[in-house]
Amino acid sequence: MSVLFGLLFIVGYVYLTHSDEALEQLIAQTFGALKFIVLSFLAIAATTIYQTKLYTEKPVFSAVLCAVSAFYVFSAIYLVEIEQAFCVFLFIAAAYLGMSIYLLWEQLKAPSAESRVESKQEAELTLESLEDFRKWFKDDSTIKNTEKLEPDLQVYAKRIADRLLKRGDQGGGQLKGAQHIALCGPFGCGKSSIVDSIASELAKSPKQSGEWIHSDISTWGAASGSVAHVVLSHIIDDISQHIDMCAFRALPKHYTEAMKVGGSFFQFASTLLAGPVDIEKRFKKLNDVLEATNHKLLITLQDVDRGTGDDNEKRLNDIAALLDRLKDRGLSHINFIIAMGNENEVAAEVISKATDYKEGVAAKDCYEYLSKYTKLCLESALRPNKGREIDSYKIAGGRGLLKLDSLNAGQRDSLSSELKRFEISISYINGSIASLRVLKKVLRRVEQIWQPGKLMGEVNFISLIMVTTFREVYPVQYARYQKLATKENQLLNRWSDPQSLKLKITDICKSNDDVQSELLTKFLEHMLRIDWRENDAESNSKQIVRDKLIDRGSIKESTASVIIESKDLKNIQLNPLRFEVDSSAIKSEKGSNNENLVMNPKFNYLQSVGCTNPAVNYLDRIQREQLQNTELSDQALIAKVIELRKSKDILEFLNKWLELDSDYRLGVERFFFIPHCCDDLSEGLVDFFESSSLDRGPNFQDFSKNCDIELSIVWLIAENLSLSNLYQVINFFFNSIEVNSPKSKTELGYVFYLLVTEMLDLMSDTSEPEIKRAFFRELNKAENEEAHMFFCLFLISCRGKYNFDVVSNSYKFDISSIKIAGESLNVILGVNSTERLEISINQDIKFDNALGLNKAIEKYIKPDFNR
Repeated sequence: MSVLFGLLFIVGYVYLTHSDEALEQLIAQTFGALKFIVLSFLAIAATTIYQTKLYTEKPVFSAVLCAVSAFYVFSAIYLVEIEQAFCVFLFIAAAYLGMSIYLLWEQLKAPSAESRVESKQEAELTLESLEDFRKWFKDDSTIKNTEKLEPDLQVYAKRIADRLLKRGDQGGGQLKGAQHIALCGPFGCGKSSIVDSIASELAKSPKQSGEWIHSDISTWGAASGSVAHVVLSHIIDDISQHIDMCAFRALPKHYTEAMKVGGSFFQFASTLLAGPVDIEKRFKKLNDVLEATNHKLLITLQDVDRGTGDDNEKRLNDIAALLDRLKDRGLSHINFIIAMGNENEVAAEVISKATDYKEGVAAKDCYEYLSKYTKLCLESALRPNKGREIDSYKIAGGRGLLKLDSLNAGQRDSLSSELKRFEISISYINGSIASLRVLKKVLRRVEQIWQPGKLMGEVNFISLIMVTTFREVYPVQYARYQKLATKENQLLNRWSDPQSLKLKITDICKSNDDVQSELLTKFLEHMLRIDWRENDAESNSKQIVRDKLIDRGSIKESTASVIIESKDLKNIQLNPLRFEVDSSAIKSEKGSNNENLVMNPKFNYLQSVGCTNPAVNYLDRIQREQLQNTELSDQALIAKVIELRKSKDILEFLNKWLELDSDYRLGVERFFFIPHCCDDLSEGLVDFFESSSLDRGPNFQDFSKNCDIELSIVWLIAENLSLSNLYQVINFFFNSIEVNSPKSKTELGYVFYLLVTEMLDLMSDTSEPEIKRAFFRELNKAENEEAHMFFCLFLISCRGKYNFDVVSNSYKFDISSIKIAGESLNVILGVNSTERLEISINQDIKFDNALGLNKAIEKYIKPDFNR
């Protein structure tokens, strides 16, 4: 201001003396000096422009600058004959004009920025597409308008604003005066938006009752012991935009001391205001000024509980002490809102005691957001899109590959049915996310990973959200989990010891809050799909109950499932009037800790971090956010499983299976037991894998319960054996065993061993059927009736010459032309090739797991015996 007045005096002097020729030399010198003053003025102008946001609410300021600019332009034109004067006035005019244009531009930008924020916030109300979600969770800006707040947050904003305007409670007919209000809530719950909306509401209040000034202060990083000085310094800066506050500035000596200290802003401010300053007196004097000028001050202290250690505790105590000291000072025009988290109960209690009123912002229920986003992401992956490398992704669900509702509405493998099964998982995630800000952080990370070319279709979507939530909400516990679960996966495998795993999970989830530790333990166990079962004796008792229900006809064997929550089943009885278990007489035995860990590898196809297959680590995959160059894509592996199921016959299946290298086979095994992944049950072998109408036992679903892939393949072979392929299947095994590598030979030999000893029960488990001569010579023993019948069917399948002798009820085969893996059968059996081989069989023999062979007996064998 002094510089401006100085310029005005110089201008006046010029007007009075410029016509005096005797003073022409003096004028020249004067305007030479003015050039340096202009430079100083330009520096002041730059500083003013830097602080222009302080005056954007005062349009009259811009108008004054325009008027002064016009005055100087007129002066420059009037003094055009004096070159120095013309330049000076023109420079000054340009500076003023530049400031006025800048201010006007700032004023015009403010409404447009607000409109853009409002349009973004409106998208929050219509989250109907992934694009809507992306726009919504990428915007973390605070809301400054109460009407744009969510309905539950509007309640807090209106209630606090009303309390400030009415100066507290009106009970008893007496106003309380200025307010000290605590606003508590979890991180990201919207406290800042509530505070800004309150300030906006107060600014709209009638000016007659007082003009509100808002001073928003973050105490994060403020040194303990200097909080009061920092607060006062900020308040003075904010009020100075409305009132001249020079008298409240610290003395020059404090300024010099502050300059010596250096360091952060808070250290500077602390030293600047240190010394003989009496904080309470300053606030009292400040209150008098506000009252005299008809202003009211709202001070919002944010982040008061941020930070760790003793310094944070001291800072909280300083704030509480300041509020407590100011309570009895009659500060009618100075109000406080202290915004803080509610995670630290001690901190919340300290601030609560120092304030008059407390509002607690409830944790946000994010269930609907999570459910809707999950649905949209899965729909995006399933819906055909020609613009992607993979047109439509194959997403594994609990009942098979998911299908869009438009194609399979209401079916068990439809997307809507799967979303119902996700309800528990989404509830666990929702329980860990307390605010929309945290939800947005989680969804931004998930959106980054769930992309074509990254991990879309390569990891379970719910597992991805749970891991991301775990990482964002519980970083300390996640670091412990990460250490154990990546690389060799020391935490989880199919043979995990129950007690060891339980101790590891407890160690991972421990925190200072026992309740949080328990909730996090449940969260982690669900994420890993861990199922704790009772002791073996109880499991056996449950099996007895199940068998009784089946015998009574109350339930079908294929759907039998009895779930009893009691710890003791000794007294279980069947209620004869109802098809259920009567557990009224069950007594509970406490102290039994014999829990069994069930890590069912059947669900490895779900692609979750609970997968126990050693060939993949889904946590490692999620952390990389993409597949490694050497890693097999799950989409390719699922496609291979579909191809295997569509094999036209068992020989094509076995050939395709044998063609897979060991790594590829391990990957395929992970998805081998997907319940449903083909649309046409009549195509190839699909019916054997996916049909639910096979009421005989066992069936493919039975083997999938224990993920016994070798035994399931053996069952598949046995079920597909017939007179048309029996010779080819047996010959395939012996050919493959002889020509393949030792490893493949061992795998095939084991499958053949299971087929002969376990599934068809042709030999004892001590035999060696993979040895060709041992196998066929055992089949040729008449005392082994099942094996002898199998041998008879095998010889018929060879399509050699044979006849049935009615007198002896036996078959006579010419085996001279039959070869097994290139070797003649008569050589293998050690018999004369010129003689026919006689086979006497029992026509009543049936095979438990070879329906095709039983049909051959009925169609070809029994008619010969009944001639």
